[in-house]
Amino acid sequence: SGDDPLSLTCDWAVKQGVVVVVAAGNEGNDYFTITAPGSARRVITVGASDKYDDIAYFSSRGPTLDYRIKPDVVAPGVDIKSAYPSGYAYMDGTSMATPHVSGLAALILQAYPQLKPGEVKSLIASSARLLPRYMVLGSNTNYPQASMYYSVFEQGAGRVDAYSAISALLYLKPAIIDLGVTSGDTVIEKNMTLCFTPWTLNISSPLNITFSISVTSIMEPDKEFNSSFHLYCIVTLANGTQFQFSLPRALAVDLCMSPSITLVLEADLKGLPYHDYEGIIWVRNASNPSQVLAHAVFSVFKLHRVIITKISPEGEPLGYSWVDIVKNNTSNKDLIRWLWCITSETGKAEVYLPSGEYFFITVDIFDSTTYYVAKVVKIAEATTYITIDERDTYPIRLVKEPNMVLMEKGLYTIIPYYDSYWNKWYYYSIGVLFYYPASVVNYANTPFLTLVRYLYCDEDYINPSALDLIEAPTIYSAYEAFPRVSSGINTSMLYCLELMLSKPNNPAILAPQVLVYYYHRIVIVVPP
Repeated sequence: SGDDPLSLTCDWAVKQGVVVVVAAGNEGNDYFTITAPGSARRVITVGASDKYDDIAYFSSRGPTLDYRIKPDVVAPGVDIKSAYPSGYAYMDGTSMATPHVSGLAALILQAYPQLKPGEVKSLIASSARLLPRYMVLGSNTNYPQASMYYSVFEQGAGRVDAYSAISALLYLKPAIIDLGVTSGDTVIEKNMTLCFTPWTLNISSPLNITFSISVTSIMEPDKEFNSSFHLYCIVTLANGTQFQFSLPRALAVDLCMSPSITLVLEADLKGLPYHDYEGIIWVRNASNPSQVLAHAVFSVFKLHRVIITKISPEGEPLGYSWVDIVKNNTSNKDLIRWLWCITSETGKAEVYLPSGEYFFITVDIFDSTTYYVAKVVKIAEATTYITIDERDTYPIRLVKEPNMVLMEKGLYTIIPYYDSYWNKWYYYSIGVLFYYPASVVNYANTPFLTLVRYLYCDEDYINPSALDLIEAPTIYSAYEAFPRVSSGINTSMLYCLELMLSKPNNPAILAPQVLVYYYHRIVIVVPP
């Protein structure tokens, strides 16, 4: 979310007057994959495109965890000739794209050394070329204008254009507008400034410009929401005279009057669905509407506010504990399919979600004892409160022979969710694995399939002075699966495999190495 030390340091450098350009990361192609310091607020974050002006599959997408537009722009980052230890190599990555933008920033500062870092960023973004999403074009004319382009979370304000940036007559500041996230029917406003470059000094007659706006949603790309978003303009002349009027309408700008022009974007979210909303503000030449003089991009989120409270087995607030959230019935139109959060010191976490059914999943470990909780919650209200109380769990206990010692313990759960776009069921799996020493009990409360796994051996083969080495000739493995856990369970050695291990010649090398703690989370895709 831009609050990590590296991102904060980059933002500090921008405050000192330095233009900082960073890579978005190569974690694409899903949303919420921007890496640090790409999530910093003041830097220019760069994604990658290819020679066909398609967004590279690997390029990290926004928004950031606090719902801001990233990347800011994209630049060529596929098959780029780059310096390499052996000389040169053709490489891919957002790190290949970033130097293009650094070079452009240097050109702009050479041409306009008076510009501040925020103005350089706005000029680069406002003059960039928005990239169309060719797969939705062709004969289909039902999509709104904004949906014809890659979303602002894929390309930001577009692919940089050095000539357009240097020769621009004007630009919008800021050119990337984050209106934030809200859970209510509210009205949000944001001011922009229409800035002129020295090129406009060569224009002797008034500059006739028009403004327009196009708004869409990733969750409903076939709909347009322009009627809920408005622009109006405030023009202040050098003598203090001020005019205010609504847009769109043609505006004749007489530069001899040294006007200060402020655009106000108004987002009226009253009555709108709980969605994401992204838009483009166009500034065009009124005499030649196909000529785009500048543009800005913006986003706003109207989502359900979800407040999560976690309580420990002792009944205390459980701070600094993670919660996984998986959406059921996902599709290619979903901005949020999976996310996670961490509770604060007070045991609370706050997230924002679109409407739908979600699985809330947590696993906590105390003294080698696992507490696993999964809840199914339908999110429909403006604010939803969810309590995850680990006192409301049930024991899963291994019943074993007294002379047997537990070497390894695993708890796994498989959570199915449906993808309506692909018409397939997928399985989200979470597992916790412990090595010796481990308790014989787990605690769980879940409506989903749960698997427990144990490895154990005779206590005669445990060496207290060397706990990382077990030389047992026979190791027993027990598995058991439960369709759900809603009451206490005693599991035994009913399903047991006997693993015969010959005594190794060099036990220190060949014997099973025992780790103190290991945790993993995996996602498995299973055909229907």
